[in-house]
Amino acid sequence: MDNFIIYPKGGLCNKLRVIFSCNIHAKKINKKLIVIWNIHNDCNGYFLDYFEPVENITFIKYEFYKLRNLYKIYSNIDYIHHATYPIEYNGNMYEGLKLLPIISNKIKKNIELLENNYVSIHVRNTDLKTNISLNEYCNFIDKYETKNVYIASDNELSFNYFLEKYNNKIKIKTYYNSNNLRQTTLEDSIIDLYMCINSQYFMGTKDSSFTDLIYYLRKNSV
Repeated sequence: MDNFIIYPKGGLCNKLRVIFSCNIHAKKINKKLIVIWNIHNDCNGYFLDYFEPVENITFIKYEFYKLRNLYKIYSNIDYIHHATYPIEYNGNMYEGLKLLPIISNKIKKNIELLENNYVSIHVRNTDLKTNISLNEYCNFIDKYETKNVYIASDNELSFNYFLEKYNNKIKIKTYYNSNNLRQTTLEDSIIDLYMCINSQYFMGTKDSSFTDLIYYLRKNSV
């Protein structure tokens, strides 16, 4: 079996859509998928530290400063992109995406803390600015009589805006590092992702791959 080698670009959810679409393609052409996973500001962690290994995929971890050597090792990369590989597929593209138990247990505890009764929003406001006003998110939250609110945001100022308004309903706080492009860790982002997937109601940020993946997985159980 030959290899189909890819270098997925962008943040976590851009990487995931490249990887899982390419894996479908690789299986169809009877090839092993080799994923060069680059750790950088847009995605500050490694896939296998948070997710289970995936059938037919080998991950190779590279950090940004080592990237130059990458092309000496792999001069024949088949796909370098942040977009989904063009495939025809009717099933759940992310079927093999499974969290490590240590991560899934944290999410379960969060859901229990919110009594499985919460509305969630994703507010992207660092490198990509939401075109939805914070007041519109509030109007969405106020439509539902849920006991709890979950805020997924990469921006500390945005989070604090909602914390001040819904303090008694926000039981899960996020730690931010305002010196980074993405002000949260990759683990926090993954937890945010699945908390939004499992909420009763959700509103996201237009043109965000993070929001797109949430909507996709809310429709397609993984």
